Amino acid sequence: MLFLIASILFVWVTFFVFNSLVFSFFYGFFNQSIQYLPVNQRLRLRLFYGLLPVVISSLALFLFTQPELIKNWVVGHCHDNVCAPHWLHIDAHQIESVTLISLSLLFISLFLTLILRQVKVSKRYLSVLNKLSIKQTERLDSVSDNVLYQQSLVYRLVESDKALAWCAGLFNPQIYVSRLLVEQLSPEELNMVLMHEYAHAIRHDNLRKWLIYWASWCWPKQGKVRLKQDYLHDTELACDLLAVTKSGQVNHLATAIEQSVKLASGHCQNTSNANQTQTSRISDLQRENRLIQSCDAGKSIWALFKVLIFSTLILLVLLYFGHPFLEWISN
Repeated sequence: MLFLIASILFVWVTFFVFNSLVFSFFYGFFNQSIQYLPVNQRLRLRLFYGLLPVVISSLALFLFTQPELIKNWVVGHCHDNVCAPHWLHIDAHQIESVTLISLSLLFISLFLTLILRQVKVSKRYLSVLNKLSIKQTERLDSVSDNVLYQQSLVYRLVESDKALAWCAGLFNPQIYVSRLLVEQLSPEELNMVLMHEYAHAIRHDNLRKWLIYWASWCWPKQGKVRLKQDYLHDTELACDLLAVTKSGQVNHLATAIEQSVKLASGHCQNTSNANQTQTSRISDLQRENRLIQSCDAGKSIWALFKVLIFSTLILLVLLYFGHPFLEWISN
């Protein structure tokens, strides 16, 4: 039973590494195909694309445990004159099998250990932040459907010599603002900054970035960095746009965007180093506003359809060649 569980983990790890390499290689083509979509649609598709190696690996593993379902897709072969659909034929007494399965177990152990360690460090970080900060409530002026209304926003005030604002926490995100930033900003400017961070919180951006980080853990460094930077950049754009919209300045877009970039993005601790000049950020946000106004749902559906077709092809390749290949390398 223990060897069977280890064999299952060996299959999943092999598929996960293979899918990570494939999806990393094709990320550039995928990225080009979604550039004409509004930022929120790009973010959803990027998250979906980043998680696909995990999803496809898990689905392929499930189908491997149901050989009768995929008997027409697996390359036909026999073991000791037995040619019926079967689970992987892995010899527990061969050094090759034991070595590969041991490496898979080591991979899974390291992967889970790093995740648990990061979660533990994050919890400790939040605990320290909460002890060193003071709970504050701010009345935000928001605009929805051309109607002005107020909402209460809770944030935590941190003593710091830097003018910063950030959103921390995976499942219950909280907003932190340094006292220096609060002292430097007018009420209207603070309203813009808090709207930007509030957007991070309600969108659960920290959890999404965390999922992308670990789902792309096996990607080559260049592809992994590019995916992370693209996602982080689009996340900041989405939050800037929401801050502009909620502040009621959407009719004065150029002024509002300039203020948002200078205040919200300029003080946001999550901002990436790429595309940080104010001119480029204003240009990007103005482009996003044009994309939203000319949004066509069909383009988003077509982009999703292409990703699903590509994913299905990868799954079929795994089913067709995966079984004999895994038996070959393990024996």
